[in-house]
Amino acid sequence: MCMFAAHAHSTRAVAFRDAACLLTTGDDGAARLWDCRTPGGDAAPAATLTPARAGVSLRHAAWAPSSPHLLALAHADAPDVHLYDLRAVAGAQQAALRCRFALRHGLVNALAWSPHGACLATGGSDGALSVFETEAGLKARGGDAGAAATVKPTWGHDAPAEINALAWTPAGAGAGHIAFAHGRCVQALAV
Repeated sequence: MCMFAAHAHSTRAVAFRDAACLLTTGDDGAARLWDCRTPGGDAAPAATLTPARAGVSLRHAAWAPSSPHLLALAHADAPDVHLYDLRAVAGAQQAALRCRFALRHGLVNALAWSPHGACLATGGSDGALSVFETEAGLKARGGDAGAAATVKPTWGHDAPAEINALAWTPAGAGAGHIAFAHGRCVQALAV
């Protein structure tokens, strides 16, 4: 068992990359990687990431299932998801921002990777279910030298209320479906 004093304020998201590596995000705007093989509450993080919008609460985090170095993060007040490449992270270095997946208007309430990591889905406060192709984000280039590109969704659906939860069918389960919760309802669509 491991336990960490992860953040100065509330911890908002936890996501395992593998059995030893746990990511936490919090209201302090930090994303921290922890080595779960280290016992006790006094452990220091293995790495602290400084996202592009430092200091703004990070509410959602998810590792790409087929690329354990790709991490999707969403801030509390932003209509986009940032895709980071963590291959260069060691200690307290800046993660490489690869792209921004842009929602139409609302804020990010939920995010989930497709089983093989080919797509990332977001659920917004405006009721928009948006699906982004990971490869399009990795190949996109920003307008300024070194700037991350903004990528628009390749597929979407409008729910009658804000979307608060998402889930894809597991790998090998046949045709791909995504389930999402809005209001008191849950809906599933073929993707």
